[in-house]
Amino acid sequence: MVGFRVAQARKVALLDRPTYVIRDSAHSLSKTPDTLPDAVAFLRYLLRQPISPAAARTLRGRLGRLWHMQAELALAAGQLGSAWRHHLRSLSAPAGLRYLSFTRKLL
Repeated sequence: MVGFRVAQARKVALLDRPTYVIRDSAHSLSKTPDTLPDAVAFLRYLLRQPISPAAARTLRGRLGRLWHMQAELALAAGQLGSAWRHHLRSLSAPAGLRYLSFTRKLL
């Protein structure tokens, strides 16, 4: 949230040297399915803030990807109703039509 607010305030400077290293791994806590509902809630919170249209569009796109991920997980767990709900939400996101082919898996 702090980073988002700083970026929105346009108090960001680009440096020509690395200042930190991101160590990404397949076992990262942020990649577990349990974090998806929290990520969705956080993006919805950010979308309620006064933000630029470009930022809102980007966040809605990310929200669509999260809804699609939730749809896939729900389908894999045999939760067809939940899968449909998340899938329909993902379709409503910017560029959500990319998820249209997933519909066939739900039928």
